[in-house]
Amino acid sequence: MVSKKCLGNNGNNNTLAYYLANVKMINKKFEKFGKGNRRINSKDLKKKMSDKPYICSWENCEKNRNLIIDHLKPISADGSNERSNLRWLCKKHDRIRNIDYVLKRKIAEVKKLKEEKEKLLLQK
Repeated sequence: MVSKKCLGNNGNNNTLAYYLANVKMINKKFEKFGKGNRRINSKDLKKKMSDKPYICSWENCEKNRNLIIDHLKPISADGSNERSNLRWLCKKHDRIRNIDYVLKRKIAEVKKLKEEKEKLLLQK
């Protein structure tokens, strides 16, 4: 039988029940976040892509080695693993795409913060 104390005797929420409750909570967040689409075998994705030319989809790039499957609309933004949402990218262009996506999100966050600041400044 497993002891109720997992990590020590200091009583700071180290009980097995607390740990299990947090695991359940985290799993629920991931289910909501990924909406069931996040986990898919890379072999299955490659099968879906088998009829697309194995060449980088970036304009004027003709690399055909070490390509990565890219989601046009990311899973985190409610994208899917459907074939129409997938394309091949070389590592360089995949990295550029990821940086662009992160920058867009950060710019949107900064815009919201500026708007919130303006509202607070206008309040009496």
